[in-house]
Amino acid sequence: MLNAATFAMTQLRAVLEAPQIARSTRVLCAAGHDREVRRVVLLEDAHGLAGASSDSIVILTTAASRDLARYGLVMTVRRAATRNIPALCLTDFGEQSLPSTAQDLAVHYRISVVAIAPGVDLALLITAAHDEMVGEVGRLLARAGAVSETLDRADAQESPLSDVLATVSEELGVPIAARPPDDGELGAQVMVDGTDEAWFALPATHSKDDVITSLVLNRLAQVAEHQMIAARRASERPILSRAAVLAELLLTDADNAERLVPRARRMGVPIDGWLTAIRLEFENLARLTRGDEVLSHELLLTVAARALDTASRHGGSWHRATVGSAVILVRADRTEPKSPVGEVTEIARKVIADIKAKFPDLVLYCGLGGSYQGISGLRTSAAEAGAGCTAARAAKQPDRPFAYFGLGFRRMLLQFYALEGSRAMIDHLLESIDRLGPRKSREAIRTLEAYLNHPHSPGHAASELGLHRNTVAYRVRRLFEFLDLDPEDPEHRLMLQLACRVRSL
Repeated sequence: MLNAATFAMTQLRAVLEAPQIARSTRVLCAAGHDREVRRVVLLEDAHGLAGASSDSIVILTTAASRDLARYGLVMTVRRAATRNIPALCLTDFGEQSLPSTAQDLAVHYRISVVAIAPGVDLALLITAAHDEMVGEVGRLLARAGAVSETLDRADAQESPLSDVLATVSEELGVPIAARPPDDGELGAQVMVDGTDEAWFALPATHSKDDVITSLVLNRLAQVAEHQMIAARRASERPILSRAAVLAELLLTDADNAERLVPRARRMGVPIDGWLTAIRLEFENLARLTRGDEVLSHELLLTVAARALDTASRHGGSWHRATVGSAVILVRADRTEPKSPVGEVTEIARKVIADIKAKFPDLVLYCGLGGSYQGISGLRTSAAEAGAGCTAARAAKQPDRPFAYFGLGFRRMLLQFYALEGSRAMIDHLLESIDRLGPRKSREAIRTLEAYLNHPHSPGHAASELGLHRNTVAYRVRRLFEFLDLDPEDPEHRLMLQLACRVRSL
């Protein structure tokens, strides 16, 4: 007989329900669970029961257990009863149940009978019982160890989080709540892509035990974070694929856009029906992420996902795309919306409010486009939304939707430019200027626009440009020669003015 050390009295139920023990045993009779124990005894022979004390958990080794025939098991329970033993543990007992006579004896004498699963290391089992009977930190460490194994498995197998939370609470012996901590509680936060997604909380003991339970809570939060990230990535995969195609439709030229139509339809990208665009441009992404391009891109995707979620919650079929550092939301309707201005404006307000609630330091400009049909309508609405953002910047009015519907003549210009023939005409007209390069072409367009806006007042044009009137006259003459246009021909002047106005939007 091997006798373990003696400890303070512990209820048998607490020992047998400890995570490592409960996983390795099967209760055949729980009649002695409410009794108290303070030692573990390991017996190689059932006859050794005669020397066991009334505060012992008796474990019969494999050899001792196999010697028990049905009658021998009844005699063993009877011997345990004569010594008033609280618990009898049988090794390699298989799936058998207790004989009815043995069951009646165990119930009458308040003896718990437990079957130990095949292959269980008895030394580890005795150590687990020892930790439970030591109590306090020893017990908590043993339970934390079992919880750690559970969390490692859950992390690898992506077990449902609700099941993991229930198992961990049971193994730790403390209920863990999925909510922010109240006063006097320990808490661990779950952060996903920089946003607060969940909390876990449990009561604090204000003792050294809190160090161990805090470690468990943080590991649980880490597992939850991994699962939420995996779930989010899986759900966003088709969204990101559609977003990439939608962005390509908006960025490419008209001919390539038409070639993308079959692919876009297969992926569910909105190109049919009536389409309305909202554009969000962000002023300070780089500053908020301290110039880190990777973090800026991740923040942009997080904001885009949040914007799409908010818009979708408030009605309509919405899709998203990221173009540069801007987010474009597109609503698709099968029929022409009855009141697109009010509906889209209200949804844009809610999107902005939700983004600002989560990222209060983010400065954004919002432009809204009109509702148009088909792929050309999609591009027109997106262009209008871009013009709305430009107008919002010019008006220095961030964090509010700027409807393009009220932009007057500029709206007509963009609708004119949305026509393929108009684009081709303007591109051909300004082709010579475009070859000068971005900076010089911008200066040329600005000079021509100022001159054409003040046809009878060269002085006003010069004042607008901050140049001498003779300098303006010289530049304008050279530009008309360069473009092979006649400055005295009213049709040439009107055509060039429209082209310059469109390019300056």
